[in-house]
Amino acid sequence: FLTSYGETAFRLDQIIEFGAGIMKKARIHHHFHDDFSLQANAKSLAEFAVRGFQCNPSKLTLKQAEFIISLFERRISERIPVEYIINEAKYLDKRFYVNENVLVPRSLMGHRFNDFLNEVHWSNFKVLDLCTGSGCIGISLALLHPQIHVVLADISEKALEVASINIKKHHLEARVSIIKSDLFSEIDDKFDLIISNPPYVPTSEYKR
Repeated sequence: FLTSYGETAFRLDQIIEFGAGIMKKARIHHHFHDDFSLQANAKSLAEFAVRGFQCNPSKLTLKQAEFIISLFERRISERIPVEYIINEAKYLDKRFYVNENVLVPRSLMGHRFNDFLNEVHWSNFKVLDLCTGSGCIGISLALLHPQIHVVLADISEKALEVASINIKKHHLEARVSIIKSDLFSEIDDKFDLIISNPPYVPTSEYKR
Protein backbone atom coordinates (compact mmCIF):
# COMPACT_ATOMS: atom_id res chain seq x y z
CA PHE A 1 0.00 0.00 0.00
CA LEU A 2 2.64 2.50 1.07
CA THR A 3 4.77 2.01 -2.04
CA SER A 4 1.91 1.66 -4.51
CA TYR A 5 0.73 5.25 -4.00
CA GLY A 6 4.22 6.68 -4.38
CA GLU A 7 3.27 9.65 -2.23
CA THR A 8 4.95 11.54 0.57
CA ALA A 9 1.56 12.57 2.02
CA PHE A 10 -1.19 10.01 2.59
CA ARG A 11 -4.90 10.68 3.06
CA LEU A 12 -6.78 9.18 5.99
CA ASP A 13 -9.62 7.93 3.79
CA GLN A 14 -7.12 5.98 1.64
CA ILE A 15 -5.65 4.29 4.70
CA ILE A 16 -9.10 3.44 6.11
CA GLU A 17 -10.14 1.80 2.84
CA PHE A 18 -6.91 -0.20 2.83
CA GLY A 19 -7.43 -1.27 6.45
CA ALA A 20 -10.99 -2.43 5.85
CA GLY A 21 -9.80 -4.40 2.83
CA ILE A 22 -7.02 -6.29 4.58
CA MET A 23 -9.29 -7.10 7.53
CA LYS A 24 -11.85 -8.51 5.13
CA LYS A 25 -9.20 -10.66 3.45
CA ALA A 26 -8.08 -11.89 6.88
CA ARG A 27 -11.74 -12.79 7.67
CA ILE A 28 -11.84 -10.59 10.74
CA HIS A 29 -15.21 -10.33 12.52
CA HIS A 30 -16.54 -6.80 13.04
CA HIS A 31 -17.03 -7.64 16.75
CA PHE A 32 -20.21 -5.53 16.94
CA HIS A 33 -18.19 -2.35 16.70
CA ASP A 34 -20.01 0.88 15.86
CA ASP A 35 -22.13 0.11 12.76
CA PHE A 36 -21.01 -3.54 12.73
CA SER A 37 -18.64 -3.14 9.77
CA LEU A 38 -14.93 -3.60 9.14
CA GLN A 39 -14.97 -0.09 7.68
CA ALA A 40 -15.91 1.16 11.15
CA ASN A 41 -13.12 -0.95 12.67
CA ALA A 42 -10.55 0.63 10.39
CA LYS A 43 -12.00 4.12 10.82
CA SER A 44 -11.87 3.97 14.63
CA LEU A 45 -8.29 2.73 14.67
CA ALA A 46 -7.17 5.36 12.17
CA GLU A 47 -8.98 8.25 13.87
CA PHE A 48 -7.58 7.21 17.24
CA ALA A 49 -4.07 7.47 15.78
CA VAL A 50 -4.77 10.84 14.16
CA ARG A 51 -6.02 12.27 17.47
CA GLY A 52 -2.60 11.45 18.87
CA PHE A 53 -0.81 12.95 15.87
CA GLN A 54 -2.80 16.20 15.99
CA CYS A 55 -2.24 16.69 12.30
CA ASN A 56 -4.02 17.30 9.00
CA PRO A 57 -5.69 13.94 8.09
CA SER A 58 -5.27 14.70 4.38
CA LYS A 59 -1.49 15.01 4.70
CA LEU A 60 -0.24 12.11 6.79
CA THR A 61 3.47 11.34 6.71
CA LEU A 62 4.89 7.94 5.85
CA LYS A 63 5.70 7.33 9.51
CA GLN A 64 2.15 8.21 10.56
CA ALA A 65 0.66 5.97 7.88
CA GLU A 66 2.91 3.12 8.99
CA PHE A 67 1.71 3.51 12.60
CA ILE A 68 -1.96 3.36 11.58
CA ILE A 69 -1.30 0.25 9.50
CA SER A 70 0.45 -1.32 12.49
CA LEU A 71 -2.85 -0.97 14.39
CA PHE A 72 -4.65 -2.77 11.56
CA GLU A 73 -2.03 -5.52 11.70
CA ARG A 74 -2.51 -5.89 15.44
CA ARG A 75 -6.27 -6.16 14.98
CA ILE A 76 -5.66 -8.98 12.49
CA SER A 77 -2.86 -10.86 14.26
CA GLU A 78 -4.18 -10.68 17.83
CA ARG A 79 -7.89 -11.01 17.00
CA ILE A 80 -8.89 -8.61 19.77
CA PRO A 81 -11.60 -5.92 19.59
CA VAL A 82 -10.76 -2.40 18.46
CA GLU A 83 -11.70 -1.12 21.93
CA TYR A 84 -8.90 -3.10 23.57
CA ILE A 85 -6.34 -1.77 21.10
CA ILE A 86 -7.24 1.89 21.62
CA ASN A 87 -8.30 1.42 25.28
CA GLU A 88 -11.52 3.27 24.61
CA ALA A 89 -15.18 2.48 24.05
CA LYS A 90 -18.14 4.70 23.30
CA TYR A 91 -21.28 4.27 25.37
CA LEU A 92 -24.25 6.60 24.93
CA ASP A 93 -21.94 8.99 23.02
CA LYS A 94 -19.50 9.17 25.95
CA ARG A 95 -15.96 7.81 25.89
CA PHE A 96 -14.88 5.25 28.51
CA TYR A 97 -11.50 3.73 29.23
CA VAL A 98 -11.50 -0.07 28.81
CA ASN A 99 -8.97 -2.87 28.83
CA GLU A 100 -9.14 -6.66 28.79
CA ASN A 101 -10.17 -6.75 32.46
CA VAL A 102 -13.69 -5.58 31.56
CA LEU A 103 -16.18 -6.38 28.84
CA VAL A 104 -16.66 -3.86 26.04
CA PRO A 105 -19.74 -1.73 26.94
CA ARG A 106 -22.68 -2.33 24.64
CA SER A 107 -25.73 -2.86 26.86
CA LEU A 108 -28.91 -1.95 24.98
CA MET A 109 -30.66 -0.93 28.18
CA GLY A 110 -28.75 2.33 28.03
CA HIS A 111 -31.49 3.60 25.73
CA ARG A 112 -33.92 3.28 28.66
CA PHE A 113 -31.84 4.99 31.34
CA ASN A 114 -33.98 8.13 31.32
CA ASP A 115 -37.09 5.97 31.70
CA PHE A 116 -35.54 4.18 34.68
CA LEU A 117 -34.58 7.44 36.34
CA ASN A 118 -37.98 9.04 35.75
CA GLU A 119 -39.84 6.02 37.18
CA VAL A 120 -37.94 5.96 40.49
CA HIS A 121 -39.61 7.33 43.62
CA TRP A 122 -36.51 9.03 45.00
CA SER A 123 -35.92 9.12 48.75
CA ASN A 124 -32.15 8.99 49.32
CA PHE A 125 -30.96 9.50 45.71
CA LYS A 126 -28.61 6.52 45.91
CA VAL A 127 -27.99 4.13 43.01
CA LEU A 128 -26.12 0.82 42.97
CA ASP A 129 -24.51 -0.47 39.78
CA LEU A 130 -23.89 -4.15 40.56
CA CYS A 131 -21.24 -6.08 38.59
CA THR A 132 -20.15 -2.73 37.22
CA GLY A 133 -17.15 -3.69 35.06
CA SER A 134 -15.97 -0.47 33.40
CA GLY A 135 -18.52 1.55 35.39
CA CYS A 136 -20.19 2.80 32.21
CA ILE A 137 -23.74 2.15 33.43
CA GLY A 138 -23.48 3.79 36.84
CA ILE A 139 -21.41 6.68 35.49
CA SER A 140 -23.88 7.26 32.64
CA LEU A 141 -26.72 7.43 35.17
CA ALA A 142 -24.77 9.95 37.25
CA LEU A 143 -24.20 12.08 34.15
CA LEU A 144 -27.93 12.01 33.38
CA HIS A 145 -29.08 12.85 36.92
CA PRO A 146 -26.99 15.48 38.75
CA GLN A 147 -28.54 14.73 42.16
CA ILE A 148 -27.82 11.03 42.51
CA HIS A 149 -24.89 9.34 44.23
CA VAL A 150 -23.77 6.07 42.66
CA VAL A 151 -21.90 3.08 44.06
CA LEU A 152 -20.07 0.89 41.53
CA ALA A 153 -19.67 -2.66 42.86
CA ASP A 154 -17.68 -5.57 41.43
CA ILE A 155 -15.87 -8.66 42.71
CA SER A 156 -12.90 -7.93 40.43
CA GLU A 157 -10.27 -5.52 41.72
CA LYS A 158 -8.93 -5.07 38.19
CA ALA A 159 -12.39 -4.12 36.94
CA LEU A 160 -12.72 -1.60 39.75
CA GLU A 161 -9.38 -0.08 38.72
CA VAL A 162 -10.89 0.54 35.29
CA ALA A 163 -14.06 1.97 36.86
CA SER A 164 -11.95 4.32 38.99
CA ILE A 165 -10.23 5.65 35.87
CA ASN A 166 -13.63 6.37 34.33
CA ILE A 167 -14.90 8.12 37.45
CA LYS A 168 -11.96 10.51 37.20
CA LYS A 169 -12.30 10.78 33.43
CA HIS A 170 -15.83 12.12 33.85
CA HIS A 171 -15.01 14.22 36.95
CA LEU A 172 -17.50 12.41 39.19
CA GLU A 173 -15.34 11.74 42.26
CA ALA A 174 -17.82 13.65 44.46
CA ARG A 175 -20.84 11.52 43.48
CA VAL A 176 -19.55 8.11 42.34
CA SER A 177 -17.63 5.63 44.51
CA ILE A 178 -16.51 2.00 44.21
CA ILE A 179 -16.72 -1.04 46.47
CA LYS A 180 -15.35 -4.55 46.09
CA SER A 181 -18.18 -6.98 46.73
CA ASP A 182 -19.35 -10.43 45.64
CA LEU A 183 -22.84 -9.32 44.67
CA PHE A 184 -24.39 -7.92 47.89
CA SER A 185 -21.94 -9.52 50.35
CA GLU A 186 -20.20 -6.25 51.30
CA ILE A 187 -23.13 -3.93 50.67
CA ASP A 188 -25.31 -2.84 53.59
CA ASP A 189 -26.65 0.48 52.32
CA LYS A 190 -30.12 1.13 50.93
CA PHE A 191 -30.67 2.32 47.37
CA ASP A 192 -33.52 3.86 45.43
CA LEU A 193 -32.33 2.13 42.27
CA ILE A 194 -30.27 -1.03 41.71
CA ILE A 195 -29.18 -1.74 38.15
CA SER A 196 -27.00 -4.52 36.76
CA ASN A 197 -25.74 -5.91 33.48
CA PRO A 198 -23.56 -8.80 34.66
CA PRO A 199 -21.44 -10.98 32.36
CA TYR A 200 -23.61 -13.64 30.77
CA VAL A 201 -21.31 -15.32 28.26
CA PRO A 202 -21.60 -19.13 28.54
CA THR A 203 -18.41 -20.83 29.72
CA SER A 204 -18.23 -22.95 26.56
CA GLU A 205 -18.39 -19.88 24.34
CA TYR A 206 -15.81 -18.02 26.43
CA LYS A 207 -13.36 -20.92 26.10
CA ARG A 208 -13.69 -20.83 22.29
